[in-house]
Amino acid sequence: MNTVDIMQLSLDLAGMASIPADSGIFRPMDHIQRILLGIDIEKEDLLFAGEEGFDLVLAHHPLNWTAFLDVMGRHEALMIEAGVPEERAAPSFP
Repeated sequence: MNTVDIMQLSLDLAGMASIPADSGIFRPMDHIQRILLGIDIEKEDLLFAGEEGFDLVLAHHPLNWTAFLDVMGRHEALMIEAGVPEERAAPSFP
């Protein structure tokens, strides 16, 4: 399996036709056997993955702020579409 296969499988499982703004393949690879999964991947996790022979690291949260804001905007639109009042659906950041 390679990174393109994994991304396509993920999209299929989510019922999505295209890669969302907060997702991407940063280093394409073939012949993946060991994957380290995490919610928030930090520098230390990447070092650990390299030391322990993982082929791929998958993270849930995006690495850049712009992608995060794109996703929050999409969440807001989905909530409004579902009937949440606009003032309650808008993201607020401390």
